Amino acid sequence: MPLNSRSTLAIRILVVAAVCLIAWAMMRVYTVGPSYAPYVAPAHAFLRATLARDSAALARQSAGPAAVQWALEAGRRDTVALRDLERDLYLGSGTRKGDSTVVWFSAPARGECVGWSLTLTFVGRGDSARIARASARCATPVTPPPGFSRTTRER
Repeated sequence: MPLNSRSTLAIRILVVAAVCLIAWAMMRVYTVGPSYAPYVAPAHAFLRATLARDSAALARQSAGPAAVQWALEAGRRDTVALRDLERDLYLGSGTRKGDSTVVWFSAPARGECVGWSLTLTFVGRGDSARIARASARCATPVTPPPGFSRTTRER
């Protein structure tokens, strides 16, 4: 039975719809669900308080002294990294275990690091979520070539 123009059009529409459905399903696998999005605003607030070394704000946002201590030390030690994180914070992923939620963030960096990674452990959910632990690290340090000196200027 030969295919007429209506049949070929219907087959093309079905193929395009199937390809779109498969692409949509594959994209959903690699995207962060909306369940971790509410943690972005508290992360920004925590980073702003860290940069300002505002111990009162940090105490309000934290679930205990460990997060406050980390923030105050990081605020003194890593202001450039914290500014990069606060300015370009990207929600990576997260995981929940009981009342705790660990959320991974990242940010591109300038200078000696290709990117920053920030891990925050929240206790509670929603507006009542507080930060119990925090850590940040250079995801990929830039290693200068052998013999390169930062004090030597190119001419």
